[in-house]
Amino acid sequence: FQAHSAWAERFCRELGPAYTEWPVSRTVNRKLRIGYISPDYFHHSVSFFCHALFEHHNRDLFEVFLYSAAGREDEKTELFKSFVPDTHWKKVTGKPAKEVAEIIRADRIDILVELAGHTANNRLDVCALKPAPVQCTYIGYNNTTGLGAIDYRITDGVVDPVDSKQTYSEELVRMPGVFLCYTPPVRIPDVDTLPALKNGYVTFGSFSCLAKVTEPCVALWARVMREVPNSRLLVKNKGFYSTDVQQTFINRFKAQGIPEHRLKLMALAPSSFDHLQIYNEVDIALDTFPYSNTTTSCETLLMGVPV
Repeated sequence: FQAHSAWAERFCRELGPAYTEWPVSRTVNRKLRIGYISPDYFHHSVSFFCHALFEHHNRDLFEVFLYSAAGREDEKTELFKSFVPDTHWKKVTGKPAKEVAEIIRADRIDILVELAGHTANNRLDVCALKPAPVQCTYIGYNNTTGLGAIDYRITDGVVDPVDSKQTYSEELVRMPGVFLCYTPPVRIPDVDTLPALKNGYVTFGSFSCLAKVTEPCVALWARVMREVPNSRLLVKNKGFYSTDVQQTFINRFKAQGIPEHRLKLMALAPSSFDHLQIYNEVDIALDTFPYSNTTTSCETLLMGVPV
């Protein structure tokens, strides 16, 4: 919390003062104008969770605006564009924070929801100026932003237990059940037969971000492999394009007594369909800790692989 707060203090000092008045309508019983700002309106992990949100908003109660800071666009971008009127899709990539804030104010947004937190290409600079009277953070970053200008963080009682001692700059709004809703890709491969039946051995798998694969995680996975004779571990990550990254990963398992031939390392697949197809090579997926998977776990279960 201290690191996030220190960042926010430094950041806000450089940006200048935030708005304290807003040109929103005070008419009661009207549609609320909700704005969502994100750099991830393309085939990105966040897009699988904001998809249902955009598609199923109650149009009788809410008017939705999407502010895109995406550096690239694809078919997912076009799908999101179709969920709002042309006038409500705003491309703000590369625009200065003050300019974007003025666009949001001109749209008279009642509630602004940012979907990235402290992840790549976020627009926390815009939120720091508080262009809307109520601001929330959601989906992209399961921690505090540290920004006093963001009022709420949408979560649930599992991710953030009521008795948690962790400190946040935002007020937590805990959704009943789970705070995320996963929407799978349109094209999904068929689930194949169990790989162990044709291979004669169990294949464990992980498609996690390598930063989540901590030393205690490696030690536990290696123990699992030692307990299951002749088992294999398939790990898929874009970092494995680098032979140096591959060798470093292999050496971590060798140090735990797992020889190289029991590891299969794969880099990125050409498409989402091909990516999901690779789950048909896995019998059991291994999750990471202390930071567990989200999108990866949803994909894994979608493809019939237990976690």
